Amino acid sequence: KSFQCAPGANPPPPSPKPTPRRCHHHCRRRRARPLEAQPPGDTTVVSAAMICAISGEVPEDPVLSTNSGLLFERRLIQRYIEDHGKCPVTKEELAMDDLVTVKTNKIPKPRPLQAASVPGLLGMFQNEWDALMLSNFALEQQLHTARQELSHALYQHDAACRVIARLKKERDESRTLLAQAERQIPISAAGPAPVAAVTNGKRALEDEVGPDGKKIRPGINPVIIDELTECNSVLSAQRKKRQ
Repeated sequence: KSFQCAPGANPPPPSPKPTPRRCHHHCRRRRARPLEAQPPGDTTVVSAAMICAISGEVPEDPVLSTNSGLLFERRLIQRYIEDHGKCPVTKEELAMDDLVTVKTNKIPKPRPLQAASVPGLLGMFQNEWDALMLSNFALEQQLHTARQELSHALYQHDAACRVIARLKKERDESRTLLAQAERQIPISAAGPAPVAAVTNGKRALEDEVGPDGKKIRPGINPVIIDELTECNSVLSAQRKKRQ
């Protein structure tokens, strides 16, 4: 039935619409639905395990070594083989013919979440810059250590060369003094033909027989011994001054 209001009276408020009831049991069942299985053509998990042995990242053009079974990025391993000619991990002989191309699905890489905004990009650049500075600092420390070891080795080499030169000089001086001493040894003048003499039932030459009738053995006289002793003392004093 329809009612008409008197003129000047307020109309009655409209009746509220009934709210639909939600099935909590159905919502819970929808939330508890298990995850869908990964399609067989998706190789995301497989590609995550394919890491290059040189760069430590997923290779874009992977190749497999038949000798060691390791996975590499083609451009990196090709450059290493051209420079060294062996495997960078096992140090075995390796050629380009030993590499086999791995066929994978060409799936575009997903864009990282940090690269979706300017603050994320700035954070990525800051992390890369920090890693670069740390690597540069480590390289500078290694270079400083190598320079110290090189300078120490050069000092040792220079000291060894000086010692060798001094020893050679002393050797030459000793040879010169020895030659002079040999020239100063008196040489007996050659006389008439030696006459045989008998000493204790044995025959001997006249120049080899002393006043007692015994043989005189050749040797260094006391004068030369005194000269050699004096020369030795002088050279020892010079050596101590050099040290």
